[in-house]
Amino acid sequence: MFNGGQWTHVAVTIDTTTKYVRHYVNGVLTTGAYVASLTSLPALAGNTSISNINNENTGTYTWSGGLDDIRIYNRTLSSSEIEDLYISTNIYATGDCLDSSGAVNPTTVWYLDADGDGYANGVTTKACTDPGATYYLASQLTATTGDCNDSQSSAYPGAAEICDSLDNDCDSIADDGIMSTYYLDADGDTYSSGATSQQCLERILAHWTFDNAN
Repeated sequence: MFNGGQWTHVAVTIDTTTKYVRHYVNGVLTTGAYVASLTSLPALAGNTSISNINNENTGTYTWSGGLDDIRIYNRTLSSSEIEDLYISTNIYATGDCLDSSGAVNPTTVWYLDADGDGYANGVTTKACTDPGATYYLASQLTATTGDCNDSQSSAYPGAAEICDSLDNDCDSIADDGIMSTYYLDADGDTYSSGATSQQCLERILAHWTFDNAN
């Protein structure tokens, strides 16, 4: 499991609620198992203590390597948190991939803005280099969340509504604020039958007029 002559990042998470134990090596989940008898965490005392693992005179607990930077948390860390710990503490990591930029490092978060309108939709990825043309740093965006339609550059929070049957301003209503009432005049005699329709200017139908005096 471990490579001789170099440090290895090892993490174990124990969830007493789900009774699941997970082992991570260098930030990657290697094994996991459901333990039905797991109801509480073991006490760190006597030969079960971490301090004895590095003692070569304890028989069963003999360990010929070294231990450093031991941490114990009072909650179960997520897989992404384990990965971040490995990257931030691993002395053999590749390090800063873009050392000319203080904003880019192995844990940099990139935000998806597929339509390039400056508003991301909440989808993120972590990468040491730019994941692609549709991903941006937070500093390059107006907002990192909130885009209700990331395939339309005319749709984002606060955008002006236009007559396109889309929710441009992301308030869950399409074409709101630009609709007008039109009156049916099928025979063109400038007298309406009273039938009405809500339309925006660009979609006026034949035989309909905005003049409600007819």
